[in-house]
Amino acid sequence: MSRNQLPDQEDWPWDFEKRRDNVGVWLLTGWDGYDQETLESVSEHYDKRTNQSDIIGTVAVFSEDTNLPKETQQYIANEWGDNAGGVKRVALVSEGLKAMAVSANVEVENDVEVEWFKDIDEAVEWAAGE
Repeated sequence: MSRNQLPDQEDWPWDFEKRRDNVGVWLLTGWDGYDQETLESVSEHYDKRTNQSDIIGTVAVFSEDTNLPKETQQYIANEWGDNAGGVKRVALVSEGLKAMAVSANVEVENDVEVEWFKDIDEAVEWAAGE
């Protein structure tokens, strides 16, 4: 894969979609202990998409089936926190406490805001700045 080419989401067990013309949504549902290569692919995709001018906010959605051991939470908090410099808002969504746990550890620079939600539509609205 070339340096600027996005990982093809068809090759990985996660999905990406753009909502409201300016919010990137990563659907990490059914995450059952993604291997390191998969985790790196979604992180690389996140990094490259958040640095494109059409994305001002992000939403990561975890299902109840999502397995997020402490090491994975820390990886997401570190990698996605570092990669969020191109956006204004980072939202994490789950029905349970997963999003809250990850959001508590995400450290971002500048004035990037981080929040957790239980509802994806509310998260998208917030990430869009509405």
